[in-house]
Amino acid sequence: MKFQSGENLIYQFIRERKKNTFIIILIGIVSNILTILIPISIGKYYQLVFHLHPRRVRFLNFIPEDWWNTVPKFMFFFFSLVILRFAFFFWYEFLLRKEASVFTKEIKDFLFNHQLHVDFSIYEEQGTGKYLLRYSGDINSLKNLYVKGTIRFIIDALMIIMAFFWLYKLHHIGAITVLVLFVLTWFFLRMIIRKVEFYSLQKRDKTSGQLSFVNRTLSSILNVITLNKQEVELKKYKKRSEAIKLADIKYNQWFVFNKGFISFLQYFILGIVLFLFYFAQNKHNVSPSNLISFILLYLTILPVIRRLFMIEAVFKLGGISMQKLKHILNLPIEPIHKGDLIKSKSPQISFQNLIFHGSDPINCIVKNHTVNKLKLPETVASSDVILALLRVKEKYQGKILLDGKDIRHYAP
Repeated sequence: MKFQSGENLIYQFIRERKKNTFIIILIGIVSNILTILIPISIGKYYQLVFHLHPRRVRFLNFIPEDWWNTVPKFMFFFFSLVILRFAFFFWYEFLLRKEASVFTKEIKDFLFNHQLHVDFSIYEEQGTGKYLLRYSGDINSLKNLYVKGTIRFIIDALMIIMAFFWLYKLHHIGAITVLVLFVLTWFFLRMIIRKVEFYSLQKRDKTSGQLSFVNRTLSSILNVITLNKQEVELKKYKKRSEAIKLADIKYNQWFVFNKGFISFLQYFILGIVLFLFYFAQNKHNVSPSNLISFILLYLTILPVIRRLFMIEAVFKLGGISMQKLKHILNLPIEPIHKGDLIKSKSPQISFQNLIFHGSDPINCIVKNHTVNKLKLPETVASSDVILALLRVKEKYQGKILLDGKDIRHYAP
C-alpha cells in the first residue's frame, strides 16, 4: 500500500484493511465474553453442589436452564466454554499477529523506498547511521502501538466494561471499590510512566547517536588508519557506550519498578475487596458463590488491568517512534523526474565561474569529438566535478551549462 507521510501510519493501514480489522476485533470480543463467562459460571457450580440459592445468580438466566441444571451437564457446559475460549483466543491472537507482521512489512518497505530517494545532501550532512535504528527499535515500537495501543486496547477496554458490569452484579460495593482504586492507581502510575518515558527516550537517543558514530567512523576507516587515530576513536566510543549503559540502567530501574508496582497494586486491591466481603458477610449475608465468582473474575481480568495500566507507556514510546518515522518520511526527496529531458545528440558542456569550497573559479568549454583536459584547483577533487555533472551534489557557485542551458533545468 502507499502511505501518506503526513498522516498517522496506523490509521492509514487500518483504513486500507477495514475488513480484517473488524474480524479481529469481533473475534477478540467473543474470546473476552467467553473468558468472563468461565469464572462467573463457577457460581452455578456452587449452587448445584452446595444447594445454595442466592438471588444474584438470577443474572445468569440468559443461559438456558437445561444446559447446566445438573452437575454432569454443568461440567459439559464448563468444558465446552473452556474449549471454545481456547479456539477463539488462538484465532484472535493468530490473526492479530499476522496482521501486525503485514503492518511492519508495509512500513519497512515504504520507509526503505523513501530512503532510497532522499536527497543525497541529507545523508552527506547527517550520515546514514542514525536512520538504521528505525528498522529495529522504532519499527518495534510502532508495531506495539498498533497491536497493544490500538486493536488490543479497544478489545481490552470493552472487556473491562463487561467485566465491571458482572462484578457489579455479583457485589456492587466490591465493584465500585475496585473501580475507584483503579482510577486512583492510574493517576499515581502516570508519574512513574513519565520517568520511564524520559529514560527510554534518553537511551534511544544515545543508542542512535552511537550507531551514527560507528557508521561515520567505519565509513572513514582509511583516514583513521592513515592518521593513526584508532585509540582516539576508541575513547570516543567507550564514552558513548558508558553513557548508554547508565541510561539503560536508569530505564530498567524505573521500568521494573513500574511493572512490579502494578502487580503489587492489583493484589493490594484484591486484599481490600476481600476485607470488604468479610464485613458484608456479617451484615448482608453475602453468598459464597457470589464471593468465589467475584474473586475468580477479578483474577481473570488482572492481565487486562495490567495491560491497561501500562498502555500509556505504549502510547508514549509509540508516539516518539511515529514522530521519528514521520520526520524521515517528510525529508526532501530527489526530484529525479522533474525537469527537461536532454534531446541533443551532441551536447556541449561548459563551466562558467564554477567554484567548489571557495576555490578559484573554473571556466572551460568542453569541445566535442576532442580529448579535453581540465586543470582543477588544488582544493577541488575530480569527484566534485563528476558529482556536480550528475546533479548528485549541487553545492557549488557558478553554472554548468549544457548546450547553453543550466543543467539544473534538466531532470537528474
